Amino acid sequence: MGKYYLLSLVFFAATFFSCGDSDKVLNVNVSKWNSTVSQMESVYSWAEQVKSPSDFSSLKFRVKTGQNYLNNSIEEVLDLNSPNRDEPMNTALVDYMRTCLDVLSVYEQLGDKAEALAEEEIVAHYDSLDSLSTVLGQKEIVLEEAQMAYAAKNGIQLSKVQ
Repeated sequence: MGKYYLLSLVFFAATFFSCGDSDKVLNVNVSKWNSTVSQMESVYSWAEQVKSPSDFSSLKFRVKTGQNYLNNSIEEVLDLNSPNRDEPMNTALVDYMRTCLDVLSVYEQLGDKAEALAEEEIVAHYDSLDSLSTVLGQKEIVLEEAQMAYAAKNGIQLSKVQ
């Protein structure tokens, strides 16, 4: 995930030096993406500390915080007053954030059932998380490519971080 923070710094620098409307749209998109990644990392890092099924209840606050952030962010990106709401880059961001909501939903289910979770339920939830992780990785690639395409289309000079 660190490469995406570095990528955002490159986007920010490009925006800082050129400051056109297209740059602002790109900067907001990358900023929302990075904030989404931060929300998800908060949940992931907390989930790594789970030692027993009852510990899943401690995820509830972080999951709710992430869900609220994502739902509000999706609304902002899809705002009908935004001239760029139909931009493929924004569509890719919303798609990515909706998949993050799916991930958080699995953690929410784990938290809701924390005291009564059987081993096979935990395994099934983790299988869902593994599948969603693969999908999220694919959507991350689509989003990054859409951001790069938007930058190229609008003459924003960027360097892709490897």
